Amino acid sequence: MSDVIPWQNNYLKRLEKLSKNQLLALALKQKKQLLDVALQPVQADEPIAIVGVGCRLPGGVTDTNSFWKLLRSSRSAINEMSDERWNMAAFYAADPEVGGKIHTRALGLLDQVDQFDADFFSISPREAESMDPQQRLLLEVTWEAIENSGHCCTELDSQRVGLFIGMMNKDYLHLNAPDMCGSNAKHSPYYASGEAFSVGAGRLAYFLGLRGPCMTIDTACSSSLISVHLACQSLLNGECEVALAGGSSLILAPEASIVSSNARMLSPTGQCWTFDERADGYVRSEGCAVVVLKRLSQALADGDPILAAISATAANHNGRSQGLTAPSTAAQVELMQTALDHARLDPAQVRFIEAHGTGTPLGDPIEMNSIQAIYGQGRNAQKPLLVGGVKALLGHTEACAGIAGLIKLALCVSENRIVPQRNFSRLNPHIRLQDGVQIIVDEQVWQTEEDNQNEQKLRYGALNSFGFSGSNAHAIVQNVPLPLVTVTWRGPQLLVISATTQKALYALMLRYRDYLSDDSIDLQALAYTSQVGRNHFRERVALVADSVAAMRVALQDTLAKRAVEQSNDRREPILWDGVVLVMADLGDRALPLMQQLSASSSVFTKYFEEISAEATNNIELNNSGQFSNSEQLDSASLSYLIHCAVCKTLLAAGVRLTAVTGTDFVGKFAATSAAGMLPPQQGLAYLQQPSARKKLATAWRLSPPTLAVIDAESGVSRIDTYRDQTDLDSWLMAPPPGTVTGGR
Repeated sequence: MSDVIPWQNNYLKRLEKLSKNQLLALALKQKKQLLDVALQPVQADEPIAIVGVGCRLPGGVTDTNSFWKLLRSSRSAINEMSDERWNMAAFYAADPEVGGKIHTRALGLLDQVDQFDADFFSISPREAESMDPQQRLLLEVTWEAIENSGHCCTELDSQRVGLFIGMMNKDYLHLNAPDMCGSNAKHSPYYASGEAFSVGAGRLAYFLGLRGPCMTIDTACSSSLISVHLACQSLLNGECEVALAGGSSLILAPEASIVSSNARMLSPTGQCWTFDERADGYVRSEGCAVVVLKRLSQALADGDPILAAISATAANHNGRSQGLTAPSTAAQVELMQTALDHARLDPAQVRFIEAHGTGTPLGDPIEMNSIQAIYGQGRNAQKPLLVGGVKALLGHTEACAGIAGLIKLALCVSENRIVPQRNFSRLNPHIRLQDGVQIIVDEQVWQTEEDNQNEQKLRYGALNSFGFSGSNAHAIVQNVPLPLVTVTWRGPQLLVISATTQKALYALMLRYRDYLSDDSIDLQALAYTSQVGRNHFRERVALVADSVAAMRVALQDTLAKRAVEQSNDRREPILWDGVVLVMADLGDRALPLMQQLSASSSVFTKYFEEISAEATNNIELNNSGQFSNSEQLDSASLSYLIHCAVCKTLLAAGVRLTAVTGTDFVGKFAATSAAGMLPPQQGLAYLQQPSARKKLATAWRLSPPTLAVIDAESGVSRIDTYRDQTDLDSWLMAPPPGTVTGGR
């Protein structure tokens, strides 16, 4: 007993005093406690919500809408290349045994990969020239993904945002090799950062100011889904609050196609015949896609737009299989079961499998066997397991393949439809389908209305992505039922559009015009997102309308005016950075505008009544925006109060005003009070008592302004003007300017 510590000694002494029955009862109680712990269900991983998507894929895909249209049309995105990337005639040979040649002309290519707005990303032309276009594409697509989530990119600055990017191709390094070494080598300090995979993710984190984990992953064709897996794990472990995951892959030089051709991986018929008897290899394709991820509970709390959710993910390696690049049935089966265990799902709950499905004679049968071993049991013709693969449509986008499949699956569960498999007519003879397992050849409704009413179940689909490096990934995706929101508009909506240049602004306005062609769009949501969910740049347009049709007309009119201005090459000088609020006497429009604003904004009504109470007798407004008492104001006084209240309303909404100004007597005084220099009571008294203005001015106690007060025409500061009566009178009585200074 000498080695027993005191608390153990006391415990043993207490046990010695117990009878045999008491000891037995204690043992049974402890055993029951252990059994209760063992039998408690292990909680499933929290789903990860997909709240934003950016994508560029073959077939003209630039967003989820165009991708969904392509998926439903089942139109091939693969074409024969002539000279878009290199002179194909110089490298083509039908015989795959010919060294240094490619035995197919088929490729799935993106448009305009040589185009890049370097100035937008604060990158010099020289550095941009040394950057791998895969990095350039990532910058653009990530920006679009964040905007698609309803947030502006500046919100992520200095936040715990994780970044996980898949890349595998080094084509730009081959193209730049003659410039880096040899007799004609050029010097550039940007080659190192421009070519490094690590900088693909690092540059994004640097540009956006992200502080979470950041990495580039290369596991070959599974890179992007492995990136999603790591992003989900990072969110679940609390390493980050938001995660960006995706992949980028471009075909810029012939070397990778030559070695793939030599290895007999490419299809000589120029198509991916996934699970079909014609399977003879895959077609190389390009792509870039990024998703914005959050824990589902956080996304719901934040009111984010949720496309779908990832129930669980898993990753593993083939280990020692039949060959270095050969797939492993055992590893794939273990992978899928692990994901199901994390999601706490029965395989029968999964209706559709988005297969890796490259269309190779060896890979497809092995994958189908693995899928059926886990998901194919107990199926029947009434409730079959459906299998398909997007590579038959897009080709193999390599480092982007997993994320492309994920977006397709997310769209399917969200839209409640399973899109058809292209290039399938007769099953590969090396594949034997179990009863109730089918290749999806026609578009089907995922869950009927009867299913929804009787079973109240979620829609689950699963996704494979395998790398020839041996690294595999699997994900289970579900829909997220959201409550229907009844939209009630309160007055006209303000749509704000901005860009860094006039040319870019015009192009963006054209995109808005096309988007507004659908009258079912929620204009209130669109207007709100344009105000708070977008970065605001120096070239701006603000449009007001009370319907989608009216907004479309306003946008078309503005486009027409801009086209004339551009043809005449007229442009006013910009003197102020930021937002400049311009005020003026509203005349007969003051009362209707006040009523309209009070009916549409409770915030405006609050500030209007507060300022009115400070400046005059207590003015209250009823629900219709009418004065509740007998107090009536002239148009000048009412204009003054409206401008002061509007300024406070904009500041409360997060609009960062740089300066305020007025074009006439009333507007200039309203600007002074809006900037905090002059209390509303003194400003309104000055307006209403012309004969006593000099006396009133001598009693002013000017406060330091919170905003710049500037001249509407020249942009010169007018803060000191209020300290000299002569200068003040001269400025106040000056005629309205012919032009007004612009904010940028």
